[in-house]
Amino acid sequence: MTCGSYRLDAVPKFYTLYPLSIPFIVLGFIGAVYSFLVSLYKRTFQADSIYLLFFLSGLITIGLSGSGYVYRANSFFICYLFFLIKGLFLCCRFLSSYHTGFMLLLSAGYLLWCISFCSFYFRVYTMTDVCPNYLYSISFRECVDDVNLNLDYADLYVDLVNMKEFFFFYYPASPYDTQDEETFTDGIHTYHFLTDYSTKISPSSVYVVYKKNNEFLQNLSESGLAYQTWEYPYYYVIYFE
Repeated sequence: MTCGSYRLDAVPKFYTLYPLSIPFIVLGFIGAVYSFLVSLYKRTFQADSIYLLFFLSGLITIGLSGSGYVYRANSFFICYLFFLIKGLFLCCRFLSSYHTGFMLLLSAGYLLWCISFCSFYFRVYTMTDVCPNYLYSISFRECVDDVNLNLDYADLYVDLVNMKEFFFFYYPASPYDTQDEETFTDGIHTYHFLTDYSTKISPSSVYVVYKKNNEFLQNLSESGLAYQTWEYPYYYVIYFE
């Protein structure tokens, strides 16, 4: 419902359904669990059960996959909508005497969130030099080609937020050789697709780093190692002599 480690998932401030929706989604989920337990006790069918079981099965599947990407939840996004509507319905029923005022206040809240999002999206998000979906439009190929042409190294870290598909778009390889989600070895070099604060800094490695990757750059400066830098429009190539 919020945002994940993948930069294209959702805008942190606005999440996937606005922060305003989260309490109602939680309330709707609790209501669906209650309806499901009642249906088991009375041996009757409740439509809530379909959404609840579908949601739980998807949640368990994602949990077992170990993925932190928000887009994995797209398959059961309709369940979030159902819980949201159910939560709103429960609130309206509980506040029956103030139904009109509650709905007006809620509508005003969603309208303000919508205006805020539109303002951010069209005036900030898309007007920056590189918005968070930069991987689709900015090529790192020149950096990698220059590294392969001029440097000797064992490992190359390419700042692709662990999305290897972008790398193989420019450097195709057999699917049988690309099963590993985190690394790829071409027989000579090993390529890594995630560069962040936890990335190991080694003098035998080269790093192609997005300029706004402050976590890694700070980690690098604190390492105390002397390094050289090539600067490109949106990336740094960092290596050690």
